[in-house]
Amino acid sequence: MDKLNAMAIFVRVVERGSFSAVARELQTSQPTISKVLRALETELGGKLISRSTRHLSLTDEGQRYYSECRLILAAVDAAEHSFHSGREAVAGNLLNSQNLWVYERDGQRHEVRIKGNAQSNNSEAIREMVLGGLGIALSPVWLFSEDLKAGRVTAILQEYSAQSLPTHAVSPANRRQSARVKAFVDYMSQALEEAPELKPIK
Repeated sequence: MDKLNAMAIFVRVVERGSFSAVARELQTSQPTISKVLRALETELGGKLISRSTRHLSLTDEGQRYYSECRLILAAVDAAEHSFHSGREAVAGNLLNSQNLWVYERDGQRHEVRIKGNAQSNNSEAIREMVLGGLGIALSPVWLFSEDLKAGRVTAILQEYSAQSLPTHAVSPANRRQSARVKAFVDYMSQALEEAPELKPIK
């Protein structure tokens, strides 16, 4: 029996709550999934899952085994990431977002949840939209520095001071960062330290 594969199937059954759903996911039959789990229970010498006609529930032993299986599978995944990370090209898409503006005036904090008909995750596209008269933007000085000097745009809400917001890099627990994520985090950490002009327009 492929113990690692059996663990992965067991974890998927627990998470999906259905033998048939996992069978469809793996493009196999429900009896095959049942057979794998029965073999795993036989190997372990105890029940992992209690089944009724409409419900699956873990035994106490099954709950402990499920927790351990998740850690083991995460460790295997991390090992594979570690093996490939040295050869992985730094390429791909990353999600980086902020949708809350925070201002302060007379000691009071004001939060503005951004809503609008146009949005972009590209700073140059945001600049073009502002220059095209499509709206306003909370932006670092450098993006509009030449436009401000030339009078193409005007700084507004200057009676409010824009508060800086903490920046966090978040990744799944028990997972190694991919090369592109690590490169992005390293770059941003250095850029924010070395570029004091990266601050909001007040």
